[in-house]
Amino acid sequence: MTVLDLGVGTGNLARLFLESGCQVIGVDFSPEMLARAKAKLPHLELLQADLTLDEWPLALNRRFDRIVSNYVFHEFRFETKMRILSRLARNHLVGPGPIVIGDISFPTASDLQRTREELADEWEEEFYWLTDETRKALEPAGWRLEAIQISFCAAANILQPPMC
Repeated sequence: MTVLDLGVGTGNLARLFLESGCQVIGVDFSPEMLARAKAKLPHLELLQADLTLDEWPLALNRRFDRIVSNYVFHEFRFETKMRILSRLARNHLVGPGPIVIGDISFPTASDLQRTREELADEWEEEFYWLTDETRKALEPAGWRLEAIQISFCAAANILQPPMC
């Protein structure tokens, strides 16, 4: 199985896939994170890329059986998230995938607001994943979203793009 790990960081998630016999390419924006991943996993193929840009490294011009990302998408505005997901499904995913996004995530905007108020002084404002907002945007285009809420502020979002 081929796996694209977006926001590979120090390689903790990539290591699990490698240990399962998968071929993995790790992508990260940070040269420091890529260096740490390389030190930990010298055989892991790594690429530096900014996912928000229109051009990605040529080495990413291929398709993967699975695409995963852990704690990266909260850095992107909603429209950017949707553009990246669309691009991944269209250009980089074999068949129906899935794309699995683990991130800071709330079922609804009201859940996010409640947490924001409860954590007041500790709150850090970013572009957190909202399951209902994402579902509303993707399902009319044929996507399926299964959100597995792991804690009050984290979920695994399993996205199945439409079959072309």
